[in-house]
Amino acid sequence: MGLCSCLQLPDYGPSRHLISCTLLAACATTVLITINTFDPVEGLTPSPDADVASRTGHGILIAIIAISGIAAILHLLVLLASNRENNAREIEIDERNAYLDQRSWWENFLDPQLLNSPKHLKRREAYFETLVNDSRTYRTFLLLPSLSLVVILLIRLFMGARVFLGDPVSFDFGWKYGVVDGKDAEKSITYTPDINTYARLFQGVLSAFLATPAVMRGLLQLTEGRHRSLLLLLPYALSLYPTYSLIKRFIKARDSFAGSSFANNGYEWASGFILGLALGQLITASCSLRYMILSSRYESSTEEGNQGGRSHNRPRIDDDDLKASGFAKFLQRSLGLLLIFSVYSSAVLYGMTWFACEEGQQCVNTENEGEDVDKFSTEILIIMILVPSVIMCIGPCFFG
Repeated sequence: MGLCSCLQLPDYGPSRHLISCTLLAACATTVLITINTFDPVEGLTPSPDADVASRTGHGILIAIIAISGIAAILHLLVLLASNRENNAREIEIDERNAYLDQRSWWENFLDPQLLNSPKHLKRREAYFETLVNDSRTYRTFLLLPSLSLVVILLIRLFMGARVFLGDPVSFDFGWKYGVVDGKDAEKSITYTPDINTYARLFQGVLSAFLATPAVMRGLLQLTEGRHRSLLLLLPYALSLYPTYSLIKRFIKARDSFAGSSFANNGYEWASGFILGLALGQLITASCSLRYMILSSRYESSTEEGNQGGRSHNRPRIDDDDLKASGFAKFLQRSLGLLLIFSVYSSAVLYGMTWFACEEGQQCVNTENEGEDVDKFSTEILIIMILVPSVIMCIGPCFFG
């Protein structure tokens, strides 16, 4: 976390979550603008499902922007309320110190008026910290690899549009394997109206949503801790789809992987993950705001004591909620390593097969490069490997 310290970014609390929500909304907005300002590709053949895919993809991006924006506003309200409490506390400290300075050292010795932080402020900081409890495993083995996969697939969508004759507006990744003629010609387009698309999207949403510390803590409390290890493993198990898809496409078409359906199918899972992440941010923001409200009511009711004040239950804080057993943590990290492996493997395969074509086929991604063209693209390989490496390094400063 040395880089984060140099940037003076908070490790937890509403400030950290505010940065995450704002960044996610800004990135989704950038993608939406880029898609709608992308110049059409010459020779593009629209897919029959282009209209449905375009509406679905735009709808998901708009939902991410809206949900993250609302979460950012809620976190801002929590931050303002926290700062107000802190400012009031600083004023109280200054007034007390001024009073103590007027007394003699003997009076202060006999009647020391020590000023410790009130319990509700300490509980508030503890609660904010538990919202990201045990987040190192979550962000290193699930969150950041998934974000890396999203960016890699967006690079494939935009940079591959003119190579594979795709259309970013309709989330069309172009001709599968670059083949444009014959019975094997098929478009790699996302969000086709079938059950497999919804299944991949739903897996991504659940993976990110359930991995959110605030959501998982609530789920464990709701189930009273039953099947604890299974619940803690579920988000990581739902991240197995990219690995499955990678192995399937590698076995089927390792020499033309860049044109495979790993892109469109993987993007459906990845976009679902981002949507689930936004929903998780909203739940986290709602929990923080609810805590601030209930905490203030609890403090006011305890101050009133028995003089007719209503009693409110203090919000529960449990640091042990998300601590997995040793074996469960091993499985979490093992599944996370599979995801990291899939991200970097896909990055390498994209670079190595960017201009590749199946033997005996006429492919659009090689027709302008000559028969003896190198299938390898150094530029794409460097970009694809650099992107997840940078995200894994600086991502902990902004997410998790």
